[in-house]
This record gives sequence, structure tokens and C-alpha cells, in this order.
Amino acid sequence: SDSTLFTDVSPKAAVARNEIFGPIAAVSRVPDYDAALEAANDSELGLSVCIVTQDAAKINHFSQNSEAGMIQVNPPTAGMDFHAPFTGRKGSSYGAPEKAVTTVNSLPQPRSYTRGEDNDTSTIKGHSHS
Repeated sequence: SDSTLFTDVSPKAAVARNEIFGPIAAVSRVPDYDAALEAANDSELGLSVCIVTQDAAKINHFSQNSEAGMIQVNPPTAGMDFHAPFTGRKGSSYGAPEKAVTTVNSLPQPRSYTRGEDNDTSTIKGHSHS
């Protein structure tokens, strides 16, 4: 099937606010980093989010403040690493991969972090990296 790219999409548009599992992408323009993080978090969903930057302070802030279950920093593709936990937040996914109530209640909400191979994000505080 053909891929589709929607450009100049309002962050409030249905194509930007729903999980669509197909070969599509929606691009919204925002004025700056703060507006981008706000737009990403302004959703009832929270499966995956990505940032592309060399700014270590923004990487740290994004990693700490994103409300998605899978966080990617400078990824080589939009896909996730298969060895990393597949977990969403909010209305995405089925919750924690552990599923056991005792385990889930005793741990912080699980998150998965990936990074591009040629970018050193070792400055991300408090997180392990894949």
C-alpha cells in the first residue's frame, strides 16, 4: 500500500490525535521546543514519541517530561527496538508489559528509551538506554 504524509496538520486534527496503525505520518508545525512538548503531551494517548536534537539539555528535559511510554532520541527509524519493552501510557497499548498488579504497583510506570547509534545521550539522567 502507498504511504501518506499529511503536512501542516493542526495539533487538534483527528489525524494528529488518533493512533493510526498504517503507513501514514502527520506533521504539525509549532513555534519552539516548549510548544512541541506541550502538543505531544496534549493527548489522551501516549504510545511513542521522538526527539531529534543534539542539545543535551533538551534531551534530558524531554526524557523527564514526555508522557509517552516509549521515548526515542535521534532514532535511525520510526520503529522501536524489538528487545525493548513495548509499553504505552494513557489510552495507548494495554499498560505495563508486566501485567501483574503487584509488580505494576511496586514499580514506577515503565518506559522504554532508545537512541540513535551515533549520538551520545549518556547525559539522560536516571534512565537506562537500549
